[in-house]
Amino acid sequence: MRRNEKVQKFRRIETIAYEFHFRRAIWLVHPGISIAAVLFTQRVTTSPKEKKTMSSNFADWVAICETKARYCRCLDTKDWVGYADVFTEDLILDTGPAGGYKIEGRDKAIRMIRFSVETATTAHQVHNPEISFAADGQSANVIWAMSDRVIWGPERVTAMGDLGHTGYGHYREHYVKCPDGKWRIKRQELSYLTFDKVPLPS
Repeated sequence: MRRNEKVQKFRRIETIAYEFHFRRAIWLVHPGISIAAVLFTQRVTTSPKEKKTMSSNFADWVAICETKARYCRCLDTKDWVGYADVFTEDLILDTGPAGGYKIEGRDKAIRMIRFSVETATTAHQVHNPEISFAADGQSANVIWAMSDRVIWGPERVTAMGDLGHTGYGHYREHYVKCPDGKWRIKRQELSYLTFDKVPLPS
């Protein structure tokens, strides 16, 4: 086999492997997509330059998803050091659309969140990310479908007037790629589509 033929064969194998892993990643993050839709996804790239760009964007796409995964895990397990690390220091937290408050600054925001849920049992889940990268690839706007379940600690029940809630809605967030290579949340807005309180016993 001539050298050029070997190179072309290797590139075909490389492209097939790349597309397989890309489709597999889509399936893992978007399990609601049918297998047929994943299998018949059109070729993502047609040139080495496009492939390099797509690989870089997809790596950042996965990194943003991992940041949000840590957000949920650290919040629910009360790992406040890990939780703080998913935000930039100049975080803007806006839960006004969900009936909450707007806070500027990571430390102040985390103090308020800890006050609210330190003794609560919580479960946060997110899915179906819609990620739009800036032209320079250093920031991104993301919309997440979300759900949360909160059962208040005893000392919060009286103040809240209920036992907890189950909510479904969206996070709208702005991410930036920091000097250490990590993607962090710079701005977050929470809104609910439905919000069901758990009433106090009669």
